[in-house]
Formats: sequence, structure tokens, C-alpha cells
Amino acid sequence: MAKARSKPSSTRIRTRGSLAGADKARATMFRDVVTLFYATTGRLRSLKRLVASSIGLNSADYSIVAALYRLNTEQGVRVKEVAEYLHLSPENITTAVQRLVSEKWVVKSDHPSDARAVTLKLSASARKRIDALTTELREINDLWFKEMSTTQIQQLIEYLETVLDGFDIAHEKAKEKFQSKGRSWDVD
Repeated sequence: MAKARSKPSSTRIRTRGSLAGADKARATMFRDVVTLFYATTGRLRSLKRLVASSIGLNSADYSIVAALYRLNTEQGVRVKEVAEYLHLSPENITTAVQRLVSEKWVVKSDHPSDARAVTLKLSASARKRIDALTTELREINDLWFKEMSTTQIQQLIEYLETVLDGFDIAHEKAKEKFQSKGRSWDVD
């Protein structure tokens, strides 16, 4: 049985009219958001490993197979498109695709109009396996998102895209600040 998540006494940030109060409230809000992201991503990774292993894949390979299933077109999907969809580098996709091709999950072909590129498609047997898995996952997703309307799910997608769009610049700033040589944190 899942544990009930305790919620802060108020999810609305209250400021008391001062800039310092607003800054403190904003910092508290960010801590809450990041904590929820950590909790959500941890659970999502666990679920993804479970689902991936049920069809004999690791999590990384499953992500690519799921992306190809979602992005499928008649002519196939380019590595670059899969990488963009998954927010990963094309190099990471290429390495995993080689393994998926050798295991007959993915079919790789020359791109029809770009001699430097390849297109990817799921093999017929892989598509059948993912069709069956999708049917099984529908029940799980319906349980997970039962409290959300279709509109709320679409809003969640848009919010998460916005968060991802801002991540790279924030990550670079964090590296700048926290990977400084000789930086020490004195705690009294």
C-alpha cells in the first residue's frame, strides 16, 4: 500500500508585504518544488525499471523504444529527433541504438534524403510487444493520474517542458557556483 504524502499546512505561499518575506517564501516554495521533483523522479525511475525489465530491457533502452513508439512515422525517426524528444545527446542515443539493433528491437535504415543520416523504426515484433505493454500500462496510468483531468495532464506536460527549458542554464550556473576550486562551506 502506498504511503500517504503529508502536505505542508498550506500550499499557498503567503507573504507579509516585505521583500525579505517574499524572498523567504519564494525560497521555501522552491525547496518544496525540488523536493517533490526528487520524490517524483525517484518513484518514476523505479517504475520505469520495473516496466523495462518486464520486457527484457534496461531503462535507457526502454526510453528509446518508447520514444520510437511515440514518434513513429512511415519513413522512420532520425537519431536527432529521438535525442530531442528524450532531452539527451545524440551520442547517448546512438550507442544504445546499436545494442537495440543487434537485439532486433530496432531497424536502422539509410535516410532517404540525407546520406549522412539514418532512420530508426521499431521492428514488427518490438511494435507488437510495445502494443501489448501499452495496454497493460493503461490501467497503471489510469490509477496514477486518476485525480487529474485531461486538461490538467496537458498543463502538467506544458509545465514540465517549461521546467526542462530552463534547466540547462540553471545547471551551468550551479556548476559555476558549486564546482569552484577551494570553495568551502563553513557551518557554525
